[in-house]
Amino acid sequence: MNLACRAFSMAVVALLASTALAACGPPTAQTLTTGDSVEFAAPADWDRVDDFGPDVVAVGHPIDTDLGVRTEPVVIVQSLAGSTADSFETLRRRTMGYDPLNPDDDLVTEITMLGYDEFTEPRAWGVEMYFSNSNSLYRVLTLVNRADMSVHIATVTCTRRCFERNLDTIEQIMSSWTIEEPR
Repeated sequence: MNLACRAFSMAVVALLASTALAACGPPTAQTLTTGDSVEFAAPADWDRVDDFGPDVVAVGHPIDTDLGVRTEPVVIVQSLAGSTADSFETLRRRTMGYDPLNPDDDLVTEITMLGYDEFTEPRAWGVEMYFSNSNSLYRVLTLVNRADMSVHIATVTCTRRCFERNLDTIEQIMSSWTIEEPR
């Protein structure tokens, strides 16, 4: 075997070995499932937070009881059982309990909308909202699975400083959603 072939072979073996070793390392993400079809990824070292109820999966950091706010992020995912939506307005109401884009709604004054986007994809459609209240920021993704029209919500929340510190992680979580193929 000539020198170029040997060098190439050694490079392939090194690549395969490093891939195998990386696969044996600790996981970098954990999967959070809403219902039985929509998944989100969150950091593997975030702990389960149980203060949201039995039908909600939440990981991250518990609330700072001294301050009454989340000084570290938490991601909350849930499926709204039996809930469907046929428009972006209906989806906003399912998510918030009111329509935050309707200035005539009395509850709109409790939040400041910082960003809003509607999306349509082959397997889902939905809204993404970014807003604040008096002491926390929220990034909420609500999507409808086109296969069964089920509604799924992912929320990341913490203080403004926390959001700034964890912006890349929050972006990765919110863009990680996938929909499982129907079985």
